[in-house]
Amino acid sequence: MLKWLKDYFVGESIQDPDHIREKLDQGKLVPGIFLITLSHNPHNILEILPAVMLFQKSLYRICPEIIGMARGEKTKPWS
Repeated sequence: MLKWLKDYFVGESIQDPDHIREKLDQGKLVPGIFLITLSHNPHNILEILPAVMLFQKSLYRICPEIIGMARGEKTKPWS
C-alpha cells in the first residue's frame, strides 16, 4: 500500500481523487495521473512521477510518501 500525506494536494483537473487513490493503492494502471513526492536528492525539493510507473512492483514498494496528485495533459507535437 502506498503512503499518502493526510491532506495531500489534489489538482483542479482531478474529479474523483478518492477513486483514483483507491485504484493506485490496489496497484491498478491509472494513465494521465502524476504523483508529487518529496525528493531524496538534496538538490531537489519535489519529484513528479507518472502514476503508470507504479505498475512496476519494484517502484511501487519503494515509492516515498505522496504529497500531491495531478492530471497531465497530452502534449501536442511541434508544428
